[in-house]
Amino acid sequence: MAASIPVTYEKGKLYDLNIADLQPDSDQPRKYFDEQALAELKASIEKLGALQPVLVRLGTGV
Repeated sequence: MAASIPVTYEKGKLYDLNIADLQPDSDQPRKYFDEQALAELKASIEKLGALQPVLVRLGTGV
């Protein structure tokens, strides 16, 4: 397995990220997600694409 290469991120720029590297926010106030609504959202994104980029933040361990 290749060693990970440190990357410097700049605020306001778009980056392609590996979804497997993302972690949910432990302080997320929403604890319940309607499975049917998530399935509908998934189908919509697969059909139309995402209308806006997903926003992410660097974690404290990065």
